[in-house]
Amino acid sequence: MYRRIAYAAAALLVGLVTLVVAPTPASAAPTPENDHAVAATVDDVIYCWSIAGAKACYEYDGDKWWVQDTASDGMSAVADWRNYLTANGDLYRQGKCINSLGYGDWGVCNKNYYETSKLIMRVCVIDYSDGGSVCSGWVTVQAGIIEA
Repeated sequence: MYRRIAYAAAALLVGLVTLVVAPTPASAAPTPENDHAVAATVDDVIYCWSIAGAKACYEYDGDKWWVQDTASDGMSAVADWRNYLTANGDLYRQGKCINSLGYGDWGVCNKNYYETSKLIMRVCVIDYSDGGSVCSGWVTVQAGIIEA
């Protein structure tokens, strides 16, 4: 009898812990938007960031990511970005613009962000065959505007 009560209490405790610890859909991270860059001739872009092996630029007019592979190393150049709604600071979207086109080639990913949102990014070099990566620190691309 006491064993049955102990098992029931343990099952109830596990159920309560699961309810408290499990993320709710509202707090779960958004599904990543991992886009493969399309070969293109680079437009006039103003804001660029680089690390050894990769260069990423952001074009405000059109919300385009321009990514160039700058090393002949078999790795992909990547612009890794996060988009936050500034009114509440929640992560709204996240993703990568992946250039697997080869050394020296520019690729573009066309996105569309809210003008009032915050956008941060980092430049990465990723070896998708073995999972290794090197990334810069995060930088703010678009500061966003807090709306009342």
